[in-house]
Amino acid sequence: MTSALSDDAGDFSRLGADASVDERVHAVLKQIDRDELVAFHRSLVQIPTVNPPGDVREACALCEAKVAGAGFSTRLVVKDESKPNLIAEFGQDTEPQLCLNAHLDVVPIGDRSAWRFDPF
Repeated sequence: MTSALSDDAGDFSRLGADASVDERVHAVLKQIDRDELVAFHRSLVQIPTVNPPGDVREACALCEAKVAGAGFSTRLVVKDESKPNLIAEFGQDTEPQLCLNAHLDVVPIGDRSAWRFDPF
């Protein structure tokens, strides 16, 4: 995940109409900065979002900052103050859309002393 999408990120027309799916996948994967991706996920899993109670506000804010920094427009849909839903959109309404759906809460950690490393 790059911190900002380049002008040609997602424009794979330069590959030509005969480009294989593998070529297109490879082109997408080349856009990913592995170190940045690992650092982001390390930050994300360090946020305790154990459900119950399932408070995901901090994790949601981290994700929102990341996608907003990459050029997405974002908004929150909040039914429960501690469990906001993040909606991020990229591009124009007239273009094809991609929807990703995930959850930010995790199961209880159980006996913390049983963990070799702190789970957060």
